Amino acid sequence: MRFKTFLSIGVIFLLSSVLALAALDLRFTTAISQAPNPANLGDTVTFTVTLISDGAIVNDLKLIGGVDGAKIVEKIFTGIANGGTRTQSMSWTATGGAHTVWFELDPDHLKNDSNYGNNRVEKAITVSGGGPVGQPDLTPGVTYSPDVFNTGNAVNFSIIVNNNGTAASAPCDMILKKDGSTLEQFAVPLIGSGGQWQTSYSWNAKCDAGIEIIVDSNNANAESNEGNNTWSKQMACSGAPAGLPDLAIGVTFSPLKFDTGEDVTFTIKIDNKGTASAPSSQVIILVGMVGYKPPGIPALNPGGHYEFSTKIQFMCDAQFEIAIDYENEIQESNENNNKWLRKMTCGRFYNPDSVKYKEFGFARVPPADAPDLTILSVKRRDNVPLQYGTAIDVEVENIGLGKSNPCTLVSTTEDIFPDVTMNIPALEKGAKYTAKYVQKLNCGGTMNIKVDANNKNREINEENNTAKKSFLCLDLK
Repeated sequence: MRFKTFLSIGVIFLLSSVLALAALDLRFTTAISQAPNPANLGDTVTFTVTLISDGAIVNDLKLIGGVDGAKIVEKIFTGIANGGTRTQSMSWTATGGAHTVWFELDPDHLKNDSNYGNNRVEKAITVSGGGPVGQPDLTPGVTYSPDVFNTGNAVNFSIIVNNNGTAASAPCDMILKKDGSTLEQFAVPLIGSGGQWQTSYSWNAKCDAGIEIIVDSNNANAESNEGNNTWSKQMACSGAPAGLPDLAIGVTFSPLKFDTGEDVTFTIKIDNKGTASAPSSQVIILVGMVGYKPPGIPALNPGGHYEFSTKIQFMCDAQFEIAIDYENEIQESNENNNKWLRKMTCGRFYNPDSVKYKEFGFARVPPADAPDLTILSVKRRDNVPLQYGTAIDVEVENIGLGKSNPCTLVSTTEDIFPDVTMNIPALEKGAKYTAKYVQKLNCGGTMNIKVDANNKNREINEENNTAKKSFLCLDLK
């Protein structure tokens, strides 16, 4: 029995020794080296260390380093073998006075290191010729062109970040905002005393928008002047014309009853209801996924009218979209009357003259004055990064024969972001309503939108209540 006890104790000590040998210890194997040493004011100084992964293999090991409170380098090492070493350097523009140089391993403590006490190494240095330590002073200088523009024009910003201080700045962020919402974020590198850094940005102009550019937006620097980090301007469209055109579309079709394969004649009427002439334009016809491009529309003076007819071979339950100036290339006083959108049901199911339905397995027959809610368009109102929440306009129309009941519109995404539910008021026959909301989604994500999601209406057509819209990161349509 005594032998078994000693044997057990020996096994325990053996296992403890094995586990101790396998414990990971991340540490530096050298002190921080410096070149040149000593350093003078304005020198580019390189600091170097060597690290080791002792006891185990380590992946995705983070190393950071800096001078005083400013981080200068961040490095991720992958696949360091047991006993393997890595060497890392960083450069710094010397400012006068006393400084602390440092490197740190696994700063977030993610690697289960057995000894975090040796993960940081420091070096105290003094730079001659500068006296006490100075401070950076970052300020943006901004120009843009053209200086005369209208909504939709491309305006190019040239942004120069100057360091007017007596010390180098730490790397920091800069943001560009429109009307308080962030459009773009920039990574500004270290800038030496008296130095500068330049970048550019192209903006799709909107009249009277407020543009604001803020450098060191994450407060990475303690500056000698914290009050000059912002440039802002109200972007007035000084070149806007006195009047604008307004192209409106109207569509009729015949016959009123039809089936797949039959020719339907569409008559398309274009009126310029604006106070200025409209240049020549183009009508686009989309039938499901098939597109048609009839002859172009000539220039129209204010009050001008143009119409034409075209035959299209019909397809049951296809969604028809007929639009003038489809890409919004013409600046108009009203951009909401350029499109005609219908989901066309074949005559054997629905006779628009008498509103008679045949018994084709329908669970219920709508009344003669039934409404019909459909989604005309889904547009994005800004170019805020999608994951931060982008402003959406969804236009709903009652294309039925009677007034609709109040209902809800639900917008969902395939991402983890929350769904949005909006209230849609009662709509008279032919009335429209635009639901405005903000929703988050990932780049390239798809919104799935449904009107009358709570089934408060018995409609002529229950199959045209949904729409899908995908957005790219810079998609402004």
